[in-house]
Amino acid sequence: MKELKNKILSILKQNKNRKYNHIQISSALGIYDKKRRKRIIEIIQKLIKKNIIKAIDKGKFQYFLNKKNTFIGTLQIISSGRGFVITDDLEDDVMINKFFLNKAFDGDLVKINIFDNRKKKEGEIIEILKRNKKEFIGEFKKYKNSGFVLTQSKKMYTDFFISDKDILLDVKDGDKVLVKLKEWPKDIKNPFGRIIKNLGKKGEIETEIKSLLNDFKIDNFFKEKILNETKKINIKIDKKEISNRRDLRDTLTLTIDPNTAKDFDDALSIKKKDNNNYEIGIHIADVSHYIKFDSEIDKEALKRGNSIYLVDRVVPMLPEKLSNQVCSLRPKEDKLTFSAIFELNEKGKILNEWFGKTVINSNYRFTYEEIQSVIDNNSPVIEKEVSLTNKKIILHDKIFNYIIFLNKIAKKYREKRLEKGAIFFDKKEVGFILDKSKNPQKIILKKQKEANKLVEEFMLLANRKVAEFCLSKKTKNVYRVHDKPDIDKIKNLKKIAKAVGFDLKIEENKISKSINELLFFIKGKNEENLINNLALRAMSKAEYNTNNIGHYGLGFDNYVHFTSPIRRYSDVLVHRILYNKILNNKEDYLKNLNIICIHISNKEKEAVKIERESIKLMQIKYLENKEGSTHEGVISGLTERAIYIELYDSKAEGLIRIKELKDDFYIYNKKKHNLLGRRTKKILQLGDLVEVIIKKVDINKRQIDLEMISF
Repeated sequence: MKELKNKILSILKQNKNRKYNHIQISSALGIYDKKRRKRIIEIIQKLIKKNIIKAIDKGKFQYFLNKKNTFIGTLQIISSGRGFVITDDLEDDVMINKFFLNKAFDGDLVKINIFDNRKKKEGEIIEILKRNKKEFIGEFKKYKNSGFVLTQSKKMYTDFFISDKDILLDVKDGDKVLVKLKEWPKDIKNPFGRIIKNLGKKGEIETEIKSLLNDFKIDNFFKEKILNETKKINIKIDKKEISNRRDLRDTLTLTIDPNTAKDFDDALSIKKKDNNNYEIGIHIADVSHYIKFDSEIDKEALKRGNSIYLVDRVVPMLPEKLSNQVCSLRPKEDKLTFSAIFELNEKGKILNEWFGKTVINSNYRFTYEEIQSVIDNNSPVIEKEVSLTNKKIILHDKIFNYIIFLNKIAKKYREKRLEKGAIFFDKKEVGFILDKSKNPQKIILKKQKEANKLVEEFMLLANRKVAEFCLSKKTKNVYRVHDKPDIDKIKNLKKIAKAVGFDLKIEENKISKSINELLFFIKGKNEENLINNLALRAMSKAEYNTNNIGHYGLGFDNYVHFTSPIRRYSDVLVHRILYNKILNNKEDYLKNLNIICIHISNKEKEAVKIERESIKLMQIKYLENKEGSTHEGVISGLTERAIYIELYDSKAEGLIRIKELKDDFYIYNKKKHNLLGRRTKKILQLGDLVEVIIKKVDINKRQIDLEMISF
């Protein structure tokens, strides 16, 4: 019936000014038997009712285009192949059936005609105004002298035909390539493309990472003009520059970072004053000293917005000479820094604060593992098993005592934030042990420990206090803001929490406290990661904004990003704004600040997406040779077509198509967000524990197909 309807519409659309009757349509389709002609009449009547075609004379009709029902919007295609057009002129999205996409791609700016204006609006694309992208990734398949590129995106519904003259590179059957759209003639099934880059053999990690970067239009290299400008940067610190700064080179200073870190953009210093108070310095790489406003490096850093951390590499915001050398606070080297310095008493109460340019020389480079062993054992001895140098280290008593004090104060600050309504997620992060070819050999689940939290609390302190200082000067700033949670998602979380035995309070003044109680309640249980993920999804997304609405998740009224200028452009801006305030200079860096905030917020969201895809890719690569193996998991998602399962041992997510469940026919209940067996009355819902077999792992589609064993 659907195919027949599409054929009827195809004839009418191609001859928009011609009137037809059902006999003419039947003849055009080559249908002459009474039964199928009757079906054509039924379809025509339905199309008339939906305003897709218009009855003109008795028994005659033609394709209908009402100009009052035309709108402009952006097309979003979902994995099923259907599209939705989002337009500012309508409250609801307009559904576009596959047949009515009219050669438009995901993200294209399009003009649509709405032909069904009932509760759920339906329409068709009548014109493509602007292509979102013209380059796509896929697998090359040779066919005689020509070939096809089979696109890998779930949102892409067609493959590209490649003529012999457009195979410009040395590509082999099965290679992954970047193809550029040339044209898509009116009556041709597939668009014509030209291969512009060979990414390598499909399935290999290097090829797949290149594919991922190309998919997101991420440039892994810096242009020659930027590298040339970087070479000209004076890396020597002269006496005049030091004389203009607070000299802290004799103050005990240390960095605490992951053992794989190459760029160190923050350091902590500590000394006990004569009055028995402590002076604690949070020192940040003075990136803005080296990157001049509106220089080529600055423009490129703004364009990138942030560094991107993939599993096997970093795509830096700044050239390596800056990020890993000049600005990196490496031990035993004089470094220019921008500092927030606080005088505290024994209980951590802040008595004085100071912000300004400094010069430091870090005494020690510690890893999180080393500091954690000091905290866990309450001992100055760092055993060789956790030591970065693989040698036993015995810390001086003074250093040991300072580390213990810093941790004690960090805990106090954390407790205060909890009292003020901050939400504490303790989610396990997925990590990998890679071989020399960057293939994953083992998946490890990393959890933040006290050493991580020690550093985090002092960075949060600096960020908060810088925000308060700039606010007191009544300056425009780049705030890091976080709105209240989405109440509908919180209600959904309440349902899931109830299923695991917890009553989530959703009154506005109780949400943050109740979420913390839920996260504590679920700790160590099978559903822990699921609940953490659902709670995170319920939260609004943090972003950059000149309008300060506070940070709900951290429980702060004022907050900026100041502590990571090597990897975030927002922090470079905050450094410039803060320094202007200190010097009472004119605010040269506040032009287009609202537009910049939108841009760097979008670049951050993009980075999060690609980082997640990088993890997903490595999980799939790890499971590639484990087809047929049995795993335990938890239901992490449900749709009308599929069940999504998070596997315990790898945290990878796979899917089971509902139609493949063998024990019953299951019906999806959208309101209750569960599946009900028609015969057995069994219920499947989020959080349910299941046992599955890995049926198929497809690295090209980045998909894991599972088969249910028991639940």
